[in-house]
Amino acid sequence: MFNKPLVSIIINCYNSDKYLKETIESVISQTYDNWEIIFWDNQSEDKSAEIIHSFHDNRIKYFYSDEHTSLGQARNKALTKVTGALCKFLDADDVIYPNHLEKVVPLFESQDVGLVYTNSDVFYQDSGIKIPNDRNVRDSGNVFDGWLSYYEVLLPTVTIRTSLLNYTNEWFDERFSMVEEYDLFLRLSKVCETRYLYECLGFWRRHSSSLTFSKRASWLVEFKALKQKLETNYDDLVESGKLFEMQKRIDYLSFVESLIESKSINRDFLLPYVFRDRKFTLAYLSSFFGVKVTSKLLELARNRKR
Repeated sequence: MFNKPLVSIIINCYNSDKYLKETIESVISQTYDNWEIIFWDNQSEDKSAEIIHSFHDNRIKYFYSDEHTSLGQARNKALTKVTGALCKFLDADDVIYPNHLEKVVPLFESQDVGLVYTNSDVFYQDSGIKIPNDRNVRDSGNVFDGWLSYYEVLLPTVTIRTSLLNYTNEWFDERFSMVEEYDLFLRLSKVCETRYLYECLGFWRRHSSSLTFSKRASWLVEFKALKQKLETNYDDLVESGKLFEMQKRIDYLSFVESLIESKSINRDFLLPYVFRDRKFTLAYLSSFFGVKVTSKLLELARNRKR
């Protein structure tokens, strides 16, 4: 294995004490020991600081924000403290398995590789069930075009070469709170090769609140903004049709937003894709049974998929 680079693991925290001890212990238990934790406390008022200070390990570096900020701003501030050649992000309720870094770091031996991502278990907190997120092997190499069409990468699976951040004019777009990871990793994938590992090397915790349409409006607004940003930054995307799948997602979210918020059915959002896409076909056929039935069927279909 090539010279063991330092890996900076950023944990942003705001009142996240419930699972924090488990997250920190998962880093300490790594078989690869050249790491540091950049712990950014966004002015928590719970026991988060007490928990982090209970670990007596000089590899853990605690920073208390001088103001409470958005998550995107907090992540950008934490990035300024990174000293490692590689870095990754963990939410304060995620876990990486003991061999995570040992498996990931060697894939950066080629200087062309700037981003590595892996499979991960999804841990359903309410039921205690753990299921692999990826059923199929994902792409390696130049993944930008593929990620435009389909992206389902979980944050704790991603490690990046820190120097790669110099090739983008911004880090996390602070306007975003739903698609900020997608936006950054997509831009990075444009200027580097990626590597993928099918092995599950951690778990991402899913709570019952994430199984609803509760954040649909935010997703819709941010996907529209992201599409516009991509159209502005990459001239060839519109003519090439590479944003077709993103537009599909926007249209579907627009249908759902109209359904839930306005209690109305607007099939115009669905018509271009009916009988070409199973999800759109289900929504279209369900819509003839009225708002209430359609909402319930789409919610059930979404939860079953998860």
